[in-house]
Amino acid sequence: MQRQREGVPYAPAPGEDWFDPKRGLEFYRERGGDWTGKDSRELHPYAGLFYYEFYPETTPNFADGSIFKPLARELAFELVALLPPLVEVTPALIDALARNMGWELREGREPVVNLWSSFSFNEEGRPRRYAVGGVMRMAVRSWEEQGRVWEYVVPGEWIGPVVLERLH
Repeated sequence: MQRQREGVPYAPAPGEDWFDPKRGLEFYRERGGDWTGKDSRELHPYAGLFYYEFYPETTPNFADGSIFKPLARELAFELVALLPPLVEVTPALIDALARNMGWELREGREPVVNLWSSFSFNEEGRPRRYAVGGVMRMAVRSWEEQGRVWEYVVPGEWIGPVVLERLH
């Protein structure tokens, strides 16, 4: 059911219980990159912050993929808690997660994305492939330049669990 806020319909925010163990990490895709649907790319109120291509080099962003490393770092800390044999977050783990990072802007009125990645790990002498992902509400930051306010997104907070699945 679509609810209304001040007379404007809106999609409900994803809840803490977005993950259904029977369905698994349902938004995971084998390839990384942007999997956002056309309608969301064109109509989402925050789409401009995700697809703007002219941010300064110092501003990590989705358009050029430079935000993948900060997102991979956030994912890596969650991953180490889920897979204790990893022991600690390393630059190699962050790089692997950033290289395979996939994302999708969720429908709604907030800057919320599905994030996922995959990696390989030797478990008991056997290579295993895993998927890891979660739903993140991106934080919006801004700076002012020549009287104009510029906004951009940075890693925010996880909504519900970060999930680890063994692929094979």
